[in-house]
Amino acid sequence: MAQMTVTAHHANGESTTATVLPLHRVAFERHFKVPFASLRDEPFEERLLWLGWNATTRGRPNPPPFDVWLETVTSIDLGGGRDESEDEVPLDRTASSGTSLPSPSSPVPGSPSIG
Repeated sequence: MAQMTVTAHHANGESTTATVLPLHRVAFERHFKVPFASLRDEPFEERLLWLGWNATTRGRPNPPPFDVWLETVTSIDLGGGRDESEDEVPLDRTASSGTSLPSPSSPVPGSPSIG
């Protein structure tokens, strides 16, 4: 996986950049209960900002709560990212109900065979 960074720009002119580590990705998934990969098509800016807060404040002494930190932020940038091959979603994922989904190349039961 290529290195991903997040930069938070603050109203006082300061910027904070952090590398997004596996512990930040897992924290994101646990907090929002969605895969980290969903961030690339994310319609909710709060999730990107939360990732920025988590990555730039985690491990610091006395980090501000998210809402307090948010009041100081003017913008956030996500840099780096994943290799294109890692952005591909497997076609034979398991549905949330626990049942397997057929891959697109598998014939649909009861359909005529092509070829």
